[in-house]
Amino acid sequence: MFEKFNFELDKTDYVGYEYAEDSYNSYGANGFYKLKNGGVFNPDEGVDYYSYYVVPPLPSYFSFFYRYFRLIR
Repeated sequence: MFEKFNFELDKTDYVGYEYAEDSYNSYGANGFYKLKNGGVFNPDEGVDYYSYYVVPPLPSYFSFFYRYFRLIR
């Protein structure tokens, strides 16, 4: 899903994605948004990067971590 970073998603505060109210109980952390396929993702922004932690829908037993570095000039 996040093969290429979409700056518009970050700028619009992930409009179109439902916030997972139960994310702490279900995934052990807050800030997850629901994906259309039943999985969830958690966005994070650092000084020089954006990242996504993606949990696919059940019965998956793995997760994905995407990190995109931005140039600081």
